[in-house]
Amino acid sequence: MKRILLIIIPLYLSISANAQLITIAEARALPEGSTVTVTGTATNGSEMGIIRYFQDGTAGIAAYGGVLETVNRDDSITIEGVTKLYNGLLEIDPINVLDNHGPAVNPIIPALSTPDDINEDNEGELLQIENAIFVDGGGTFSNSTYQFISGGETGVIYIRSEHELIGELIPVGPVTLIGISSQFTFDGFGGYQMILRDANDLINDNAISIVSPTTESNLSTTGFDLSWTTDVASSTGVWYGTEEYAPDSEMDLIFIDEAVTEHSVTLTGLESGQVYFARVYSVADIDTARTGNNAVATVSESSGEMVVLFNKSVNNEVADPPDNLAIYTTQIDDSVAAWIDKAMVSLDIAIYNFNNTPIANAINAAYDRGVNIRIIVEGSNANIGLNFINQNIPVLERLFADGSGMHNKFMVIDADDVDNAWIMGGATNFTDFNMTVDFNNMIFIQDQSLARSYRVEFNEMWGSTTDQPNAGFSRFGADKTNNTPHNFIVGGNEVELYFSPSDGTTSRIIKTIMDADASVNFATLVFTRDDIADAVIDRSNDFFIDVTGLIDQVNTTGSEYDYLLDNFVIVQSYQDVVGQLHHKYVIIDANSPDDDPTVLTGSHNWSSSAENSNDENTLIIHNAAIANQFYQEYSERYNQVTVGIEEFGDNINLSTFPNPVSNWLYISDITFDEEITYIVTDVSGKVMMSDKLNTISGTDIKIDMSDLNTGLYLIALEFNNQNKTIKIIK
Repeated sequence: MKRILLIIIPLYLSISANAQLITIAEARALPEGSTVTVTGTATNGSEMGIIRYFQDGTAGIAAYGGVLETVNRDDSITIEGVTKLYNGLLEIDPINVLDNHGPAVNPIIPALSTPDDINEDNEGELLQIENAIFVDGGGTFSNSTYQFISGGETGVIYIRSEHELIGELIPVGPVTLIGISSQFTFDGFGGYQMILRDANDLINDNAISIVSPTTESNLSTTGFDLSWTTDVASSTGVWYGTEEYAPDSEMDLIFIDEAVTEHSVTLTGLESGQVYFARVYSVADIDTARTGNNAVATVSESSGEMVVLFNKSVNNEVADPPDNLAIYTTQIDDSVAAWIDKAMVSLDIAIYNFNNTPIANAINAAYDRGVNIRIIVEGSNANIGLNFINQNIPVLERLFADGSGMHNKFMVIDADDVDNAWIMGGATNFTDFNMTVDFNNMIFIQDQSLARSYRVEFNEMWGSTTDQPNAGFSRFGADKTNNTPHNFIVGGNEVELYFSPSDGTTSRIIKTIMDADASVNFATLVFTRDDIADAVIDRSNDFFIDVTGLIDQVNTTGSEYDYLLDNFVIVQSYQDVVGQLHHKYVIIDANSPDDDPTVLTGSHNWSSSAENSNDENTLIIHNAAIANQFYQEYSERYNQVTVGIEEFGDNINLSTFPNPVSNWLYISDITFDEEITYIVTDVSGKVMMSDKLNTISGTDIKIDMSDLNTGLYLIALEFNNQNKTIKIIK
C-alpha cells in the first residue's frame, strides 16, 4: 500500500500530459459536470477559507476543496476538475489535480466596473467600483449583505463570517470597493453580490469622515441625545423629522458651529411614542460628512404591559417570584383572536403561514367594525386562511424568495393610539399544527413606540403607508434597509428590536450571549451558524457560567449540534419529541437578578438564511420577570428530554473537589444524615453511573470517576426533594 500511495500522490499534484488545457471562458460555456483543465491567477487566499477564485484573460471561476489551502492570492494555478453549480455559483469541485506554479508574473488588476457589472458575465472576476455609497451608512458591518449605490445603479456586497470589517462602521460617504463578483441563490436566479476579501478592499479617500456609529442616549418622552465621531475637527448638525423620505429642507435643523471631533446634540420638545429620522452631518472647511437616516423612537406613555404565552406546559415550580407564573394555553389561537378583537382603527399582520379559522373569523369581525386591515404573507405557502377572510381585505405576497422568504410572525394593533397600541411577536405561525402540536411562544406588548416601529418595517414591505400595497416600491429580503429604531424604554425596561436581513441580527444574538454572567439557556429549531456556536462555546468555557441548550433539527446540513457537543457544551436533541421545537429564543442570566436577566425571541432561526435572505423580527427584552417566564418554559422542555432534575440551583449547600478530577471526586460540606442520590451523565444526557449513598454530617463522601473518559460531566445530587447539579471536568 505504501508503494501505491507514493504513486498516487505525485499524480494528484501534477497535471496529466493528456489533459487538454482550455480557457476559463470555454470551461464556463461547457455543461455542468464537465471535466475541465484551466489555468489562471488566484484573486483571493486563505482569508476566504478553502474556496479560491481565479481568472485568466477570458473569464473567472471559483474552485473549492481542501487542497487549495496552500494557494495564496496572486498565485498562478492550473486545476483539473469537474464543474458544478453551488447555489448559482459555477465552481470546480471536486478538484482532481492541482498545480501551483507560485506567484504570477502579472497579478490580476481589478476591472473598473459599475454595480450592473456584478452579473453572470463577470462571475468570478475581480471588479472595482468607485463612488459607492452604502444605503446603511452609519451602521456597523456584520456577517450579511449590504446595498450600495454608484452612478444611479444599485449593487450588493457580502461580508462573510469572521471578516475583519465585522463590527466596523459602514462608511457614510463615497468609497471605492474592490471585490469578486459572485452569486448566491437558492433558485438559480439573481443573488449576484460582490465579495470583499479584506478591509483593504474598502477604500475611503474623503477629506472628512464620520468614523463611529451614530448612537442615541437619554431616551425620554420628549427627546434624546445623538452622538458621533469624526476624524477631523468639524461642526455639528442634524436634520430631523417624522417623515422618512422628506428632503432636508422640510426637516427641523440643529446646527452648532464649533469645530470638534466628538459630536453630541440634544433633541427636545418631541412627541412621545414617535419614530424620528435624524440625519447627522459635520462640516470642515468646504468638505461635509453626513449619514443617512438614523431611526430613533422617543419613550411612549403607554402602559408597557407584556403578556407572554406558551402553547405547551411550563414548569411553574421555578417561577421567581412564586406568583410570576408563566402562562400556557392549548387554545393560543383564541388568544390571538382576543387581541385582534382589541383593534379599533388599524391592524397590520405579517405572517409566514395562515390557515386558522378562529383567527380568520376575528379578522373578519375587525373588518366589519371598520378596522383598516393589511396582511403580508409568504407567497410560497398555501395560506388557505386567506380563503376564509373577506376578499376586500388587501393582501400582499412575497414571491420568488430565497430561503423561507417572508418568515415574520407579527401583528401591529392601533399604532396611533397610545393606550391601545399593541404588537405581537414570537415564533408562532397562524396554522393549526404550529399552534397545537409544535412548541411555540408568543408575546404581546402594549407600547406605542414599538408599534410604530413595527409599522415602519411593515410599510417598507408593503411599499406604501396607505391601505393598498404598492408592489413597485415594496422591498423584501436584502432589498430592505436598516430604517427602524432599535432601542426602547418600555415600562421602564430596556427593549431592543431588530429586523432581518437589514439589521445585522446575528451580531445582536452573539452580543446577547456574550453578555451572560451566570447562565445561557437556548431553545431553537435550527442552529447552523458557526459564529453563534462559537459564542455559546466561549460562554460554556467560563466555569462560572452554566450553559445548556435544546436543538430540534440536529441532523440538518450544517447543524452545530455535534460541534457544540465536541466542545463540551451541554446541549440536548429534541428531534425525537413529537412536534417541532419551533422556538428561537435564548435566556440570559435567568436566575441572577443582580446581573441583567434577558430573553431574546422572535422569528429569526439561527441560520444564514435568516441572517441574509428572510424577513424576520427579533425582540431582546431586558426584564427579569419575562426572562423567568421563558425559563419556566425552558425548564419544562429540558426536563422532558433529560434524566433527573437538571436545574442548576443552590438548594443543597455542598462542595465538590478536585475539579478537574482524575480518580476520586469528594463531596464535602455535608450537614445532614440522609440518603443522597447521585446521577452522573455526559453532555448528551447519557447516564454514565448512579448510586445512593448514606451520608453522615461532617463526613465527606467520595465517588470513583476513574473509569470515565476525558470530558465534561454533570452530577445531579438529590435528597429529600432538594437538588443540585454540578459540572465536572474529567
